Amino acid sequence: SPGIPDQNDWIRTCHARGVIDHKSFWLLFFLSTAGMASGLSLGPELPLVLTAGMIGSWLGVVTRQSVLSARAMNLTAASAAIAGFFGFPMAGALFVLEIPHRMGLQYFEALSPATFASIIAVIVNRMVLKNDVTGYYDYPFLTTVLPAHIFYIAVFYGLVGSIIGAIYTVGVKKLKTDVHLWFHNSGCDHLTGDDESMTPPTTTVIIDSDPTEHAGERRALLIRDNDMMYQHRRTSKVNVGH
Repeated sequence: SPGIPDQNDWIRTCHARGVIDHKSFWLLFFLSTAGMASGLSLGPELPLVLTAGMIGSWLGVVTRQSVLSARAMNLTAASAAIAGFFGFPMAGALFVLEIPHRMGLQYFEALSPATFASIIAVIVNRMVLKNDVTGYYDYPFLTTVLPAHIFYIAVFYGLVGSIIGAIYTVGVKKLKTDVHLWFHNSGCDHLTGDDESMTPPTTTVIIDSDPTEHAGERRALLIRDNDMMYQHRRTSKVNVGH
């Protein structure tokens, strides 16, 4: 249906005015629920982001928030929906906050409220479903003490890795600079070689368009030609004279 927004609409409105139109909330809610219940290959991520974002946007409009605050409410509501559904607070918050951008998280003002709302959503989900708020992994208790040299080995490997990474970074940057300079110098030598025919003619023109003195009339004053054109004209005049 044309009235149902998609991911691009949500991203565009999030950047433009911070909120998304909530008028199609019920239609989107029933269609997405029916699609997932019927077994269609429709994931819950986008419907959750859109419907929860509409709720946050509606609250921002009703309470007359600024664009910055309304955008934060939009992102916070969507983060809470994703985190509460999947049960991962940090994953839900970062997932939603990274959707509007190509280079990762940029709306940092929404990071704290989105993370806090995601944690609350996960806790409420566990309380409603009667699940304990515990971790997903069960680490057995260590009966023996780790030897001290393991920590020294970890520090040594960390230093070696940092040195290799720094050398690699410096080498790549230098190689990039050298290649750029080589291409640039090769292009300049090609244009400024001994063959004068390869030198393109240049002309400097000054446009005088003062409407108060010339009533909108424009005069183009030719200041100079380049050396090649000047020599060519002189040679042509000498040949005509002879």
